[in-house]
Amino acid sequence: AVVSTQSTGNPCNGPSLPRYYSHKEHAVSVSLSCPVGYEELSCILHCPWVNKIAGKGADQYGVMKGSCSVSGCNKWCRLSIMCKLNMEADEYAATVCPSCEGYVCGEGEECAMEDTTGSGSFKPTCKARQTGCDDNDRCGDNGVCVPVGSNGYSCNCNADFEYNKIGII
Repeated sequence: AVVSTQSTGNPCNGPSLPRYYSHKEHAVSVSLSCPVGYEELSCILHCPWVNKIAGKGADQYGVMKGSCSVSGCNKWCRLSIMCKLNMEADEYAATVCPSCEGYVCGEGEECAMEDTTGSGSFKPTCKARQTGCDDNDRCGDNGVCVPVGSNGYSCNCNADFEYNKIGII
């Protein structure tokens, strides 16, 4: 699993959005939280003086209960948080990025607005880039190019014409 530290990056980048996020800070007073769309898995208080964590909201092992924050440490404290993405990265990116504008797909893919649930709610989705119809005159004046797979094509021909794959160069 990919774990990011500090930043989750561009939330519209579904293919490379990290599934897990971790962050740590040290100070006398520290408060950490998960980025939007992530849920907290754990929050740990680290302190070289174990007896100093008593009364700070942590158990004997430093696991924080409740909020991931501590204040008034008499000595140096470090707080660390681990977060997990609430949903699949592509689903999360589609939720926070309502259109294909700025939406980043993987290499060889392009963004298309699709209703993936059948609910009438269209969201950006990464699809294999189709290159079979890039040359617009492949079917001539009597047909329309129809993408097939990532780089294939077929022709929907006008009446009285038929598609002959052998004759196409």
